[in-house]
Amino acid sequence: MDSSCYWLKVSILGMLLSLIVVPFSIAKEFDSDLLKSIKTVPVPLKSEYHQNALEDEGIIQVVDGSACAESNRSGTEEAIILQGSVDLPDYATDATVFLNGWDTRYLSSDHHIGRVAAIIRNIQQDNSRLTWEAVGLLRDKNFDDGYRWCYRFTVVAWNRNQIDARVLGHRDNTTFSFYEEHEHVALVSAAGFLNHTFLTRDIKATVLPRGFVYGWEEGFSQADHHLLQIAYNLDHSETFIQAGRNWSGPPPSITNSQASNFASWETLGIFKDNSTKRDFRFGSAVTVLAGRGVETKQPPFTIIPKENYGNCGELGGDVVTQNLVIENVPYDYAIPVLTGWELRYPCKDHHVKRLGVWLHDMSYEKAAGSSVGTLRYSISSILRDKNTVPLHIPRHKVSILGMNITPARPVPIPDKES
Repeated sequence: MDSSCYWLKVSILGMLLSLIVVPFSIAKEFDSDLLKSIKTVPVPLKSEYHQNALEDEGIIQVVDGSACAESNRSGTEEAIILQGSVDLPDYATDATVFLNGWDTRYLSSDHHIGRVAAIIRNIQQDNSRLTWEAVGLLRDKNFDDGYRWCYRFTVVAWNRNQIDARVLGHRDNTTFSFYEEHEHVALVSAAGFLNHTFLTRDIKATVLPRGFVYGWEEGFSQADHHLLQIAYNLDHSETFIQAGRNWSGPPPSITNSQASNFASWETLGIFKDNSTKRDFRFGSAVTVLAGRGVETKQPPFTIIPKENYGNCGELGGDVVTQNLVIENVPYDYAIPVLTGWELRYPCKDHHVKRLGVWLHDMSYEKAAGSSVGTLRYSISSILRDKNTVPLHIPRHKVSILGMNITPARPVPIPDKES
């Protein structure tokens, strides 16, 4: 190709991209599948379990579970796909499942990281059974190293006649970061929204995480590098939509901000090595739950790209577990939701052998007649190379999903005839 024609095409492409610039990323929304273009293969389970974390007969059931599988093929590996299901109690009219953690590792030695993903998708409720698919991925550029992938899930099933709540929909958002002189940072954001006529008056909404995908891409091709930091934050959500801002996909057809009929949220991601920034893809999948019986508490949480400090006397480390207790929770039923996390090496980037963060051992106790309860859960995390050196620095955010018994709306009494 003539060099002048080549640079003309590049210039035209650059001008087109400049017309659709949004802060930190080029973004697009998908309603179906973040991993649509990735080939998956069903594999047998290596382990699986689930147990009731909370149940009030006739009202609500919360199931805490996990499943693991491996891809260890001759030649090119493929993304793992697992079928998940839970039998629902007879009283459950509604149910959903969300991602509450993940844990993945290479089966041989340590390697660069090119892409990592954990997604729950295709959620279906068929009378007394909830089914879904879980897709996981860990790869370098060549994708020829076997890996093990595990995910943690939480199922919530409830009686809508007791708790006014329903699933309004699922949304997937994906962004592509790119080099900008004034935005040279390894942080991307994806803003999403859902429009529904149910979101009126005293209806509240919460956004639950279903998963993520991170991947370094150079010239729209797969790349791989060392890892210094990976972070995720499903930020504050509200039944409000702001006009005039940038969205991950087509914007809503509004001219002014709206305080009803919409739920909106923003998800942020970091994926970096020692470089200040490389081009990468970030995607986030969520479920929107709404009703008069839904409440949420979301603690403040900020993720900031970290720079390398060179050699600084790094120590060894492995899985870090924290056991937490939250008192005076003002809900009839409370469920912990892992909505933010950060994993990083303390000084500089390294190969990866294993990485993940997961919530487990949840419970909620509320004495009869009390207006508050006690929520307990544990958080574990890991980021290491083959030598378990260095240690990792974890942070997390756990939001509280509150489900409350909801009085029926009063029936209007017509005026007496005169």
